[in-house]
This record gives sequence, structure tokens and C-alpha cells, in this order.
Amino acid sequence: MIEHSFVIVVGKYDVGYYNKENIYLDFEAGIYDLNRRLQYIAYWRNKQEELHKNIKEATLPPESMQNISKDMRKLDAIIPSMDDFISLLSDKVGRTFDEMYKSNFEEILSTLDI
Repeated sequence: MIEHSFVIVVGKYDVGYYNKENIYLDFEAGIYDLNRRLQYIAYWRNKQEELHKNIKEATLPPESMQNISKDMRKLDAIIPSMDDFISLLSDKVGRTFDEMYKSNFEEILSTLDI
């Protein structure tokens, strides 16, 4: 069985497909803008630093930190590869919903066996 992934990146023209109450500031993913990409990386780096700080301050015994440590290792593994992942998406692996809609989702439908 062949599996496919389709990444839909929220773009500025996608706003018309959303209900007004679901639209917020910086609605667009912004992965095509270098500064926005850096903001994503900085956001998760700050979350990582905050988690490390809170773990130190909690001074819990190691046996009660098993799940927290697992989450910390996930963050530690994900953050270095974020730039590569965002670059992959910005190199047009991802499509905006508007692009998919205008093509009648042909890219997706052509892979389905229906």
C-alpha cells in the first residue's frame, strides 16, 4: 500500500474559507517569509528553555519525572530539525487551501483509488 501526505499551508488567500470567528492575528502560516520562519524556531526554542528552567525549579525526584523527561527529549530532538522542515514546506511541498480548492483537490484525488 502506498501512503501519501498532503501538507496544506494556511496562506493569505485562505482566509475567505474560514468563519470570521476562526480568524486571528497572523492567520497566515508565513513560512515563505524568513522572519516568520525564525519566529517559529525562536518560539519553540523559548518553550524548550522554559521547560528546562521549570524542571530545575521543580526539584522533583527522578522517578516522578519520567513523562516530563520524555517530552523534553522530544523537544530537544525536534527543534534542531525545525528549520529543515519549514524550509521543505516553503519549497512548495505544502500547498495552500486556496490552491487545492482551485484545482478541485486534483492532487489529492489523483492518488485515491476511487
